[in-house]
Amino acid sequence: DRDRQRGRRVVAALATLPTSQNYAKSAQRFSVDFPILLDRDVRVAMGYRGSPFLRNVKMRYYYNTDTELLEGMVKFPTDCEGPIGAVHGGCLAAALDNVLGYQSLRSVGLGCVTLNLNVNYRAFTPLGACVRFETKRDRVEGRKVYCSARFRSLDGETVHVEATALFYKTSERMLGYDDAKKLFGSQSNMTKQQFLNYLEERRKRRSKTAGSAAVASGKPRMKPKL
Repeated sequence: DRDRQRGRRVVAALATLPTSQNYAKSAQRFSVDFPILLDRDVRVAMGYRGSPFLRNVKMRYYYNTDTELLEGMVKFPTDCEGPIGAVHGGCLAAALDNVLGYQSLRSVGLGCVTLNLNVNYRAFTPLGACVRFETKRDRVEGRKVYCSARFRSLDGETVHVEATALFYKTSERMLGYDDAKKLFGSQSNMTKQQFLNYLEERRKRRSKTAGSAAVASGKPRMKPKL
């Protein structure tokens, strides 16, 4: 009986999360990430070298515009093992930093970095299991964004890990969320190739500027960063 009750709670929890089948019904309440910026070719062109951890960890997250909570599920593969049969605490912290970073993006836009991440481990997270997470914005003070999050079992009975974080927007010139959504969101008219062309032109401009500055100063030319 207890297992059946737990099973019903898990099914009920899964039903509250939008999927490819029921997403249209939840579109008024949830919005997803920027498809163009998640494309592998684009990320390589922007300078990303790739993260084996984030490639293997499976995440699906949605932003509830009613409650302003970022919600979703995460599944950790076997190479995230720490204690036998459980997820390593460092992997949990990295995943928390990732989902909290998205909450900061929703709050103040692009260009946020983590200044502080405080993690409290409550219970082992079973390896290979799906856990549910939710993050919230606690407050915003200028460029600082204070957020909190927790991972819990799908039935909601077990809290595996909780965290608080402080993010900082490095420049006011970075796009806010609404502006970024217009450029890179699912309704954007910009194609992947157009953005790749933009990055290439930007790289050339920065390379030319860096070369001119090096000649003027007499210093050796440095490889520009995107």
